[in-house]
Amino acid sequence: METNMRTDSKAQASKQRAIQRKVDADDRSEKPKKPDGAMQAGARRYPEPPFPKQHHPKPGLESAIEPAPMYDAPY
Repeated sequence: METNMRTDSKAQASKQRAIQRKVDADDRSEKPKKPDGAMQAGARRYPEPPFPKQHHPKPGLESAIEPAPMYDAPY
């Protein structure tokens, strides 16, 4: 009985290795996807680079920054 279990285990392990080799080959054949800009999640749209270069004299006004700063609770 023990030899039968050992044989079944080896067969199952071999089957699983074959499945994993196929998955690995499929993963290598796919081209990596480049994200299309910034992740968009939540209540408003996230800004996407490139951002405009800007300089503000000190102390400056936060309302003059473009795009506006984002906070944890926008509403």
